[in-house]
Amino acid sequence: MKSKKINILFKYLTAIAILFFTISASFNVSCQVNNSITTQEKSNTAINRLESQNNTAEIIDLPEISTDNHYPLDEALMSRRSIRDFTGRKIDMEKISMILWAAQGITKNDTGYRTAPSAGALYPIDVYIFKSDGIYKYIPQGHKLHKVSDKDKRLKLYEACLLQEPVKEAPLNIVIIAEYGRTEKKYGSRAIRYANMEAGHVCQNILLEVTSLHLGAVPIGAFRDEMVIEIIGLTDAHTPLYVIPVGYAE
Repeated sequence: MKSKKINILFKYLTAIAILFFTISASFNVSCQVNNSITTQEKSNTAINRLESQNNTAEIIDLPEISTDNHYPLDEALMSRRSIRDFTGRKIDMEKISMILWAAQGITKNDTGYRTAPSAGALYPIDVYIFKSDGIYKYIPQGHKLHKVSDKDKRLKLYEACLLQEPVKEAPLNIVIIAEYGRTEKKYGSRAIRYANMEAGHVCQNILLEVTSLHLGAVPIGAFRDEMVIEIIGLTDAHTPLYVIPVGYAE
């Protein structure tokens, strides 16, 4: 009699265990599906935003770079200063071309190596410029500009930069953006550090090239990240690290 009761109890507990695991498995599948849908929705939103940009964009070939400047590096290092007052005089495309090449230009076509070092050659940095005729993204491959907006948004950038006058006065503003995910896939939690270091390399290249072209610039780090991202039309996967006003010193 006692053995029979034990068998009944065992079958009862077994049934409860099976029911529990069935419900748990169903719950996990449901969560995975919901997470997958959420991830897909975010991905679709980012894709739609980029497609929207591309539909209105134009690709512009930049002037060929010239290495005949012969401005000594030591002199550029000695002369570089943070310039905050500009005349407003426009910068020609030849000089803009040189500045962007110094920032992220390709120096070895077969490998894609660039002017600034990058951990694992993963290049998480993008460079955007704000001019009176719109916003452009620098494309190192082929040395081109990708026009992402045909509106003058320098005043909005000025507001995002907490009303710092150099941003308002400069005819050219360079914005350095990091996408940490590109480096994270290889270096994990150290990706942010490596990308931030790379942004510093890029910024210094810009400042030295600007100096050699007899222009002035100042690196700015005080701004509202989310506003800068919104103005350019990027996603929250991107982080602005520098805004660099560039112009002729007053």
